[in-house]
Amino acid sequence: MLSAIAHAQTPSTVECAGMSADGGYMLKVATTGSTLDIAKKNAQKTAVETVLFQGFAAGRGCIAQKPIIAEATLRHERSAYFDELYASVSEYSEAATQWISTPVRTKSGFKVEVLVTVHKDKLRKRLEKDGLIKALGEE
Repeated sequence: MLSAIAHAQTPSTVECAGMSADGGYMLKVATTGSTLDIAKKNAQKTAVETVLFQGFAAGRGCIAQKPIIAEATLRHERSAYFDELYASVSEYSEAATQWISTPVRTKSGFKVEVLVTVHKDKLRKRLEKDGLIKALGEE
């Protein structure tokens, strides 16, 4: 099942593709960018934002996941924090070196599908340390 989301006005779709050996989420992300590097970075940002604020449906060896952050308004209330987090997105996610399908050239750049692994535990620990969420098991 796909969930359509938008990150920074970049149309994207996200689908769970499995779990990594270290327990991270492997997400198939279809998105666009003016260059292939920007498209890949947009895919990473979209994957992290999906894990943080939307969660995803079950399928392809995945169980449904709720978002790490339950308060959707927090994205806007703490926009400077999340802008900084997205600037360092490679600390919490890895984009595969191979495309899922051949990138398609468009008038404004490229449309791509890429597999992104989101290191959810590392991401959660940062959010806990920074006081945005409570540690698991805390009231």
